[in-house]
Amino acid sequence: MSCVLTLACNALVGLPAVDPPDAGSSHSDPPLPDGAVEAEAGAQDANGETHPCDLATVSSDSLHCGWCGHSCGGTACQSGMCVPSRLTTPSESYQGRYSLLVVDDDDVLFADWCKGAPVYRAASGIASPIGVAGCGGSLVRDGNRVFYMNVARTSNPITSDLLSFDIHGTATTPVLTDMQDWVTSTAIDSTSFYYAYGEGGQHGIVRLDRNAAGNIDPGATRTALLETAAQSFVLVGDRIYLVGDKKVQSVSKNGPPATTLYTFQNDLTDLATDGTALYWLEVKTRTVYRGALDGSESTIVATSLSDDPRYVAADGKSVYFGVGQSLQAANNDGTRRRVYAEWNVEHGTANDDVVTSIAMSNGYVYWGRGVQPEASLWRVPR
Repeated sequence: MSCVLTLACNALVGLPAVDPPDAGSSHSDPPLPDGAVEAEAGAQDANGETHPCDLATVSSDSLHCGWCGHSCGGTACQSGMCVPSRLTTPSESYQGRYSLLVVDDDDVLFADWCKGAPVYRAASGIASPIGVAGCGGSLVRDGNRVFYMNVARTSNPITSDLLSFDIHGTATTPVLTDMQDWVTSTAIDSTSFYYAYGEGGQHGIVRLDRNAAGNIDPGATRTALLETAAQSFVLVGDRIYLVGDKKVQSVSKNGPPATTLYTFQNDLTDLATDGTALYWLEVKTRTVYRGALDGSESTIVATSLSDDPRYVAADGKSVYFGVGQSLQAANNDGTRRRVYAEWNVEHGTANDDVVTSIAMSNGYVYWGRGVQPEASLWRVPR
């Protein structure tokens, strides 16, 4: 399942600690406001020749697709959107609800929910299984190690195992076994491992301290940091931020009390951070929010969307989110809304063939699509 993702279903993924955004990110600027003209914008083709941007042709120009400077990287531009690349082949069958972890542009790890192996590596057009059969959950990275949850959904009671593998390898190592209940979101930092448990994180968040060697010790004391629902959580500095029970809250990594930052009348789903702000979704009003880490103010990034928003990810400049059968984005302040990809329902219903996770590399945005066995993984230049 997951988090950009923080893949697979982001709603089930806790992201690791986030550094401040890199101001040198190389992806292109999003579209200018209607009627604006970007002067002397150009992009180089495969032969190194520079092509200026013509606003009259951004609907089909693969070097300036949708907006000036947005190159499709070799794919076509149709209706102002780069044709996305599928990273899993149609002959491969996955259950979806991915947690995504991008190693580099051409190496992506994703967790698969109860269909085959718990984790797969999509590289060079081939998806290779990692681990034995199970229900793959939250993927988090710690240096060159990747940790993932394998949920024994059919056992009674439900238990979860934490396993790890080298980021470039496939051999898995058990870390924690027979963990209580359904572990959903996870996160890790230099001192501790954190997890939310119970379906939808309903039982709260637990901290498990690492030993002197930096390893996760199965015998270490487990500290309950919060005993209310944590549907999704992220780490920023010395605090944990979470959504659940119609609230955005924060709690110290050392434990209670929790602080309520924002309160709503409707349920909130998914949470992301760029290290300087929080982003979350209110499905009933079809709204994407941005909020200060100290709870001082919240603003609307996008609202009255054409369908329910699903999953959110942020990079310090833009916010990415699914809307029905599309992947969309906006600047952090809500300006320059754009659509990166659209598709028709191919499997199941309109509620099945949707975005199930989002992650980014420097050059691409990736998303899982579908919650049925024909689920797939895609990317498009940012």
